[in-house]
Amino acid sequence: MKLFLKTFLAIFIISNAFTQINPQINAQVNAPKLRCATTRFNGDVVLTWQLPVVTCGVNGYNIWAQPAGGAYSLLANIPNTAQTSFTHIGANGNNSQWFYYLVTNANCAGQPVLHSDTLDNRPPTPPVINHVSVINGQVVLAWNPGIDPETHSYIVYNATTNVAIDTVFGRNNTQFTDVSANGNTSIYSYTLVTMDTCFNAGIINVFPQHNIVLNTAIDRCTQSANLTWNAYDNWENGVKEYQIWSSVNGAAEAPIDTVAGSVLQYTSGNLIDGANTCFTVRAIAAGTGYTAVSNANCVTINIVKPARFIYVKNVTINPDSSVGIDWQWNTDIDLASFGLNSSEDNTMYQRFSVITVQLPLVTSNHTDIAFQAIDKNRVFYKIESIDSCQHSFFSNYAATVFASVMPLDNFTNKITWTAYDNLLGRVQYYDVFKKTANGAVKIATATANSLQTEEKLNPSVEENQDACYYVVAYANVRLPPNNTPFNVTSRSNTVCAHQTISLAMPNAFAPEGTNSVFKPAAVFTKTTNYSMQIYDRWGGIVFQSNDIDTGWDGSINGKPCPQGVYVYVIKAQETNKKNIEKRGSVMLLR
Repeated sequence: MKLFLKTFLAIFIISNAFTQINPQINAQVNAPKLRCATTRFNGDVVLTWQLPVVTCGVNGYNIWAQPAGGAYSLLANIPNTAQTSFTHIGANGNNSQWFYYLVTNANCAGQPVLHSDTLDNRPPTPPVINHVSVINGQVVLAWNPGIDPETHSYIVYNATTNVAIDTVFGRNNTQFTDVSANGNTSIYSYTLVTMDTCFNAGIINVFPQHNIVLNTAIDRCTQSANLTWNAYDNWENGVKEYQIWSSVNGAAEAPIDTVAGSVLQYTSGNLIDGANTCFTVRAIAAGTGYTAVSNANCVTINIVKPARFIYVKNVTINPDSSVGIDWQWNTDIDLASFGLNSSEDNTMYQRFSVITVQLPLVTSNHTDIAFQAIDKNRVFYKIESIDSCQHSFFSNYAATVFASVMPLDNFTNKITWTAYDNLLGRVQYYDVFKKTANGAVKIATATANSLQTEEKLNPSVEENQDACYYVVAYANVRLPPNNTPFNVTSRSNTVCAHQTISLAMPNAFAPEGTNSVFKPAAVFTKTTNYSMQIYDRWGGIVFQSNDIDTGWDGSINGKPCPQGVYVYVIKAQETNKKNIEKRGSVMLLR
């Protein structure tokens, strides 16, 4: 008490001296600090206050009261300046609401008289919860300061178990972190009770709120993240919208989309393979704009990487009639297999083979496939990548060079071919080769715009009867994206032309002269069957032979035949099974 009086006297002297030095500053009569108005079980209301600091003589304290809907009137005069409580007997506070304030009765002439805060006898009003958010995995509850002046502290409850978790002291301390909660996986619901300075607990907030738990599932095949979350409840006006935010590899969060307040799922595309991506969902309150943030759900993106490119460099027909295909692709494809597709018209492609890949992938690839027996046209090919989700990606097309040959009547073979066709390449020129017993010999070179040539055969060379050819296209291929150049050669199929046996027959011969034997002057004589028969005018056979080199000497059974006209019939079957028959007459001269 002595310490209190000394302190009070010192404050009074200092205040008085300051007022004398600064007469323009007016003193004021402070009111007691009304702490609380507590209704007892019997309806009486107990007022509790703290003593004021007053710089002049204090006579006591006046208590003013107002029933709800009424006017203020003086309830009591407290002459005891040390008194700090008063009981309003008969207030019927359980059924009636009263408002109170205190005024100091002091001898302070000319000083304004202040009154205390106005309190009522109702329990403290429950605070309004702003949001429940998850920060670094911990659940954070935030609310507005209590509207009652006597607000002293807040009791935080687990709304699911109705168990008090903690007490937060200070009217303006409006945030609580539940360090025991794992907001990444579980939902926690919270509510609050306000306590006044007399430690009277108010009514519990009956609109608990809980955190949002966000779950993320990566669909490797659709290359998307499927986000789901629980609804945010008990904002007065509900949820206006949910905002979806993301952060990639530790960068600052940024919004990526917004959905309606009734939507609890979202699919995010444009994922970066291998990136650590964190998603959060933010509930936005309608009306107030309060924001509740979910847990940050972080995943390392692992999606199926499709082919970014497949470039067919070349298609060629090998000497064994298999087809060789060369291509390039990106080696980070999540590839399960690749398909070989072909078409005769470059429109309708059909997959005719699926090949399991060999890992690790390499950029440049080659495969040989059995030649498809299409003898009337070229074949177009595409490479198809088939990833682990069975998604396909197709290359450009490239076609084989298709050659054909036609035998002409004048011992000439005409060779034609289809143009080199690759979207990424351009032909420079063509070489035409003829196969011989000693290998292949180039017989012609054609420009890029020429698709035919002819070879004049030497009929004295027996193998020219069945001459075989192929064409080689020399092309330059440029592969995107940098137009990387490659020189390639595309060989055609091998084609053969059969020259028919040519039989030149004399119309007369003289056994005693220069032309003493009658036989055909034959060119290209590869045959499997041959016969020549000579008939006289009566149809009798006078000579026959199965050897093309054996002719008739004009005799029968060793006796000379008389001069005259004789008929011959020659039959031959070529190696290609083609039958040849030649009839005519010859004059035997004596």
